[in-house]
Amino acid sequence: MPLISELLTLTFGTGRFFEICWDGFQKAHDKMTMSHTKTLVLESTLTCPECGHQATEVMPTDACVFFYECAGCGAFLKPKPGHCCVFCSYGTVPCPPVQDENACCGNR
Repeated sequence: MPLISELLTLTFGTGRFFEICWDGFQKAHDKMTMSHTKTLVLESTLTCPECGHQATEVMPTDACVFFYECAGCGAFLKPKPGHCCVFCSYGTVPCPPVQDENACCGNR
């Protein structure tokens, strides 16, 4: 009767099968880990469509900003149709949930 090591060698060769499985697991794990450790940009510069005034603001990570009052002309900015917040409409950087490829406030 063959030994376990002989059966494993006959069945799986010299371990290449395990190497391939481990490599596949490692690649899947790395991809999953990278998506959860993405660095989010929390500052965005808003540009008023009425007067062109620019202001750099810190974006909240747990809420959408639906309205923003321009410090230059007093206009109230609201998201464009199809956008979830003023940062996605008028900012240099989209909001954190969109950066993280998650739905923001149920939109997208």
